[in-house]
Amino acid sequence: NSVWAVSKGLKAVLNEIGRKYKVDVFNPSKELAIKDRVQNVSTDSIYFNFEQIKKIIDHKPKSEKLKNTKLILLTLIFSGCRQSDVHKIKPEQEYNKNGETFYYCRYFAEKTDTEIIVPILKPLMDAINENNGQPAYEISQQKFNIYVKDLIQDCKLDEDVTITYTDEDGKKQFETQKLYQFVTSHIGRRSLITNLINHIPITILTKITGHSIKDNSIIFGYNKISLLDNAILFRKQLRRAVEENPDHFIFPLV
Repeated sequence: NSVWAVSKGLKAVLNEIGRKYKVDVFNPSKELAIKDRVQNVSTDSIYFNFEQIKKIIDHKPKSEKLKNTKLILLTLIFSGCRQSDVHKIKPEQEYNKNGETFYYCRYFAEKTDTEIIVPILKPLMDAINENNGQPAYEISQQKFNIYVKDLIQDCKLDEDVTITYTDEDGKKQFETQKLYQFVTSHIGRRSLITNLINHIPITILTKITGHSIKDNSIIFGYNKISLLDNAILFRKQLRRAVEENPDHFIFPLV
């Protein structure tokens, strides 16, 4: 997919050169055989629902390696950050006004350089406290993606899952494996968003995750609420959602 993205950018540059200088340029889409063209490979996405997350929270890993892996995974799930930012999620600042008391962290996303303020939700705060008040120590994404499969298998999340994906030839395919075999670092971010998107206003949720809203409506450009005020609203909306939807939110988040 990285090669496909570069190829897409290259085609755009070549087309711009052709238009600007009125010359013929090489067009990979037309001049390469289909089998030689770089294709975007996409897969269906899985996420953890709250029942599965509860099993992860309750699981007691036997090795220090998997204890740290669990803490990283819970950080990803309850902050919505990317793996590259997980070491930045620390309860370093406290907010205590108007009946709202919580810890939060403020950081710049590694990938987009976007400033983000995210509250430390209760399950993550509990996990950090269980780790003597220390956040997870940093490991490479490659190692995490190996260790987390072992962790999820130990959590007995081993049911068969069938996903669809688009292969390098652009054809739709099915693939069936155990759930844990599909788990990678991005499942945490995806799980937070998927579990909350129908309960938290999108204008609030996107500021927590650092996404930008791509919408033709100009009104989204006027969402100038501060990041800290957005974190407060996020907690209030989340508390209300938990109270109103106990079948969905099976454990407290704030």
